[in-house]
Amino acid sequence: MYENALGELVELHLENKNYKTAKALIYNAAFTLEKNYYYYYLCGLYSQAMGKRKDAVQFYKTSLNLNPTFE
Repeated sequence: MYENALGELVELHLENKNYKTAKALIYNAAFTLEKNYYYYYLCGLYSQAMGKRKDAVQFYKTSLNLNPTFE
């Protein structure tokens, strides 16, 4: 539940081009989700929004390696 709410909040800030806030939310999530696939998914979303395609792909791959069934 926490992960979904956090993800939606990050996505909302990215859509509104509030990159600094989105990054801060992801940074705070690192302390609880560092070894979790969802943390890497959020990093991928951020990297994609910042136009860093290679980084985004790597984060998405890591996310899928940790949880192959993640949509």
